Amino acid sequence: MNEWSRFRAWAALIGFVLLSGLAHAQVPTVGLETVERRPIIEEVRVNGSVVALRHAEVSAAVAGRVTQLSADVGDAVDADAPLVQLDREITEAQLRAARAEADEARAALDDARRRLREARNLDQNISQSEIRSLEAEVAMDEQALERLRGVADQRRAELERHRVSTPFSGVVSRRMVDPGEWVTPGDGVMEVVNLDQLRLDFRVAQRYLPRLSENTAVTVELDALPDNAFPARVRAIVPVNDPQARTFLLRTELRDADKALQPGMGASAVLALDTGRKSVVVPRDALIRHPDGRTTVWEIKEADGETRVRERRVETGLTFGGKVEIRSGLEAGTRVVVQGNEALNPEQQVRISDSGGS
Repeated sequence: MNEWSRFRAWAALIGFVLLSGLAHAQVPTVGLETVERRPIIEEVRVNGSVVALRHAEVSAAVAGRVTQLSADVGDAVDADAPLVQLDREITEAQLRAARAEADEARAALDDARRRLREARNLDQNISQSEIRSLEAEVAMDEQALERLRGVADQRRAELERHRVSTPFSGVVSRRMVDPGEWVTPGDGVMEVVNLDQLRLDFRVAQRYLPRLSENTAVTVELDALPDNAFPARVRAIVPVNDPQARTFLLRTELRDADKALQPGMGASAVLALDTGRKSVVVPRDALIRHPDGRTTVWEIKEADGETRVRERRVETGLTFGGKVEIRSGLEAGTRVVVQGNEALNPEQQVRISDSGGS
């Protein structure tokens, strides 16, 4: 073979290799997933807020002038910690007077009892009428002492109530009084919230009540943390309808306690409700939505050693967990394209990705 013949042979071989590589490069690579049949879930989104199970507007039990504040907004307080002190001067004076009157009554009773004992020891010189009179005097002095002791106990209790304390540990969220103000019984002085027991309350339409249970999957999103989703559990379903809104209360808690929660935060939740039926589902990425309203998927078919795609029109249903219900157009077991399906053509040859051949 002369030099020219060898050159032509090499050129033809190189051209064939280049054309083969170009043709192979034009075959798109796609990822697949097998269509399956599974229970259909309806995802319902509801709105609510974070609430504290223990929340109290602490109020005064007696009237008085505020002399001291022992806590302020943002302060952490223990159970029975003082919050507000009221002026004690008048009640202290009343307590001293009540105790003095009780002491006088005790002395009078002791004297009456002494005279009764002496009269009984000298009963031959004292008439029964005088003894009965002394017994009556002792009884009245006993009642008088008991009454005055009650007055003293009342003054002591009133004095203790001049110290307004928190009923449980928590954080002061609001202060309603300042030193020098006069408060009356029932007036709120401070608001205390316990942050250890926070729940998320949602109002749910009453039509969903029969499908909710303690096992319902709940995912919560907080308005303050929009890019985060937290799994939650159902704590209580309160089937008391709001007659105006036709809703009931769903109380949940996060499965993992999160310190970012604060009472009053806005929240939304997605409830995964079982529809009671099964159907074919595909990944959301498998769907191609067309401007004319059609929805299609690319189905894989293999023949003569080649892998090609075929367009299938489908009717969709509910969407949940990244899956879409297919009401018609596909059967379980069909393989559909979920990656690389943006620019395919009918009967186009494709190559299956190593990671997408399920």
